[in-house]
Amino acid sequence: MLAGLISLAEIRLGFESLLLDIRFHFIFHAYLKQAEGSDAFVGLANGSRVAVTGVCQIDPGEWRAGEAWRAKGFSIKFRSADDVVLLESPPWWTLRKVFWMAGALGFAALAAFGWVAVLHRQVAERSRQLEIQIQERQRVERRREIEQERARIAQDLHDDIGASLTHIALLSELAQKNFEKPLQAKEHLDQIFNTAGTVVRSLDEIVWTVNPKNDMLDFFIAYLCTYTPDYLRAAGIRCRLDLPVDVPAMPLPSEVAHHLYLVVKETLRNVVKHADATEVWLRLRLETGTIALAIEDNGRGFQTDNTPAPDANGLGNLNRRAGEIGGRCEQRSEPGKGTTITFTVPLRNPQT
Repeated sequence: MLAGLISLAEIRLGFESLLLDIRFHFIFHAYLKQAEGSDAFVGLANGSRVAVTGVCQIDPGEWRAGEAWRAKGFSIKFRSADDVVLLESPPWWTLRKVFWMAGALGFAALAAFGWVAVLHRQVAERSRQLEIQIQERQRVERRREIEQERARIAQDLHDDIGASLTHIALLSELAQKNFEKPLQAKEHLDQIFNTAGTVVRSLDEIVWTVNPKNDMLDFFIAYLCTYTPDYLRAAGIRCRLDLPVDVPAMPLPSEVAHHLYLVVKETLRNVVKHADATEVWLRLRLETGTIALAIEDNGRGFQTDNTPAPDANGLGNLNRRAGEIGGRCEQRSEPGKGTTITFTVPLRNPQT
């Protein structure tokens, strides 16, 4: 009988035998007769520590007496499967499993890197496509703005300069007919001279508004501070200015500047024609993201509740122009206490 601790190295495919490796590091055979098709040791994994009991048959080899003698080999015969007792299962982390796990992780890492590379190329391609689309939209938007600007300039030329030139042509024809009447001819020539001056001023205003160098808030306010007093002075009306001490040098979209200029011009025209005023205030307030421009006169005013304004169509035009740039127009008036027209317009910075 032999009892000892051994390490199971391999299970042979068969139902009669096990191939074992003992701690002295040589191979021996252990036998157990079993029914055909059964395997009592199927649950033992490689690397398990077991205790075995059985009949030992030793192969002495070239036997020599002494303490250094070792058997060449031996075999063990078991009586039953109970002669093999499991002491310790092998650790789950074996070198082979570590290699497999390392290989799997390496493969997963390579796959991840490959997928990241594919995603990077897809993102780069998509970014390039989006950049092309953005550039195309910017070109379309810029083209649309240019077309709108051209249409606006054409409308201004037609409304202001075209009408004035038509008036000059009519006066010239009248002057020719009255050539033999010096007083009437002189009157027509004076009107031609005044109308020509109006044409020059209108053309100068159009050129100023379309010049991109003037698309700044401080330049626009400075222009209004020159234009308004000059316009009112010709009608004998005093002009007073109420402006911030410091006007920021921030971009002002040309569309906003154009409509603001036109509403100021039309409001001043209404004051001169209908208000019978002697004094006008031009007030400017800058708040967060908005500009409030008010024109206040000390004229005769009108009743806003029941009586329509003397120039109701003109006020409607002011509301329309203010609405086109996202603003609003407010009027306040009382009979004998003058009129105040206020335009409030959002300031949009193109760089934001």
